[in-house]
Amino acid sequence: DSSLEHYSTIAVYQTIVGDDTGQKKSAINPGSSWSVALRVLHNAEGPAAASVVKTDSTTSVSSNAPPILTSLPSGSAYFLLDDFNHHHQHAVIAPSSPTQSVRFSSTHRLLREGGNVSFILQRCATACSNFHRKGPKIWRSEQLLLTEIETEWLRQFYIQGEGNKRLLWKWWGKAICQLFTYWSKLEDRTKQVINLLMSAAKGRCTNNSIFATKNEERKAKKAFNSIGDIVERSKISCAKECLYDPFASLLEDRATMRKLWADREKDHVFTRVGADYRPIPFPVEFGACNQRKKSDNDCIFQSSMAGGSPKDLQHIADDIRAFGQFFISTDPSKIPHETSILNTQSSLSRKKHTAIAEIGHNVDVKWTGWKTHQFGLEMQRPWAALALDKKKTVETRSYKLPPELMNKKIEVLESEEGTVGVSGLKNIVEDENLLKSINRIGWLLVDRIIEYTSKDHFEADEGKHLVKSDSSYGWHDRKTKVIYGWVIGQCGRYTDEKNRVVKLTRRMRSLFQITYGDPTGDIKISKPNENRKKKNC
Repeated sequence: DSSLEHYSTIAVYQTIVGDDTGQKKSAINPGSSWSVALRVLHNAEGPAAASVVKTDSTTSVSSNAPPILTSLPSGSAYFLLDDFNHHHQHAVIAPSSPTQSVRFSSTHRLLREGGNVSFILQRCATACSNFHRKGPKIWRSEQLLLTEIETEWLRQFYIQGEGNKRLLWKWWGKAICQLFTYWSKLEDRTKQVINLLMSAAKGRCTNNSIFATKNEERKAKKAFNSIGDIVERSKISCAKECLYDPFASLLEDRATMRKLWADREKDHVFTRVGADYRPIPFPVEFGACNQRKKSDNDCIFQSSMAGGSPKDLQHIADDIRAFGQFFISTDPSKIPHETSILNTQSSLSRKKHTAIAEIGHNVDVKWTGWKTHQFGLEMQRPWAALALDKKKTVETRSYKLPPELMNKKIEVLESEEGTVGVSGLKNIVEDENLLKSINRIGWLLVDRIIEYTSKDHFEADEGKHLVKSDSSYGWHDRKTKVIYGWVIGQCGRYTDEKNRVVKLTRRMRSLFQITYGDPTGDIKISKPNENRKKKNC
């Protein structure tokens, strides 16, 4: 209602189905069928409505005009003319006695300027035409617009399901595609601003040893000069407080928004509606630059930000704050580590058979790399040891194992016990952090998958997966829909302590691609040494 024109007429049309009382033909006694109730309440809506909300609304109800109740036949329309709705409350009253009838209605009101799709598209066009401008105010307006497009338009459309999309795409398709085009441009702009802020912090440092190449140093100095101009022009006293921290906060706000939408789309209420009216997955791929068309009304839109999950955005926000602090200190020993979310290149632009492919940290189960590379499964203590000791014969996960990994040797990467549902490893683990973070204690084969679709089925197998009913990993009513049980077949423990892994790269949740080193010190992708001593179980 916040986008509706004040003091405009409202029209309501109603139709009643499954009613044999005669309401289809003419009005009957109020109370025995669907009725409309009205009472006088000054400033019930409109600019002065807030003053009514702050007080007891019953004190504003007129005592000189008694409330009325009237029924209307099916197929009727009624109108609240001019400012009538602002000074009256009206409600629909269900029949007092049980009935099989159902009332459907549609309400028609006038939108204020700015509440329609043409206006938001014009705002997008204006914002994108001003990308040459830089500064905290313009960046804030761009980020707020990006969040508004996503949450108030795009996600609102796709949460209504495939049936709604088929019905409305002929009219809405063009507008939705235009909004996604602007959304992608604003995502690109976001990445550019992030890179500018991080490069500027490096450019302010006088120690040239932090740069890998002369080109990187030149770009960093240029970025620092740009930020310097903004600071001077905007009369900013502290770049961290006025540039870095506010931009990080905007990313955190978007992370919160995406988390709320993800929770909303998983709401149990959607199980009560037909499959055609359940939420459609948001059609976006992160880590690419161009729209990929699948059919006339089905497109996948893409963002150059290689990660867009709430966790990814929070990592980036933390990095920006750290670079803001580095901008102040310029101590080369305290230079932050840039998040891999920004450094990861698009999988679409990479050659198909690259040996070490930085193709992202949440790839599809259809990714061809599942067939060609070796992988490890992160398991926190004590679950890893229990699995290899055959005390835990089913490993439970919220996702399926990629088909290419079925009956294929998977390394067991034991990590420290930590927060439930949170990986103890970074997306990329290498160098000295590798030995500190994980212990490669053995291997296993998954020979089949069990789909637990009910609480009874899941808890009946407690002796196999060892997840107790009160565990955070257990079945939660109204929340859990399915848990996948990875049935462990053969497995083995490694008896030597030599760890030849030089790098781990997350590919899907707790599955990591493994990069091994050979005796010459070169890095290569290979399977584990089959001659390695192992103990079968």
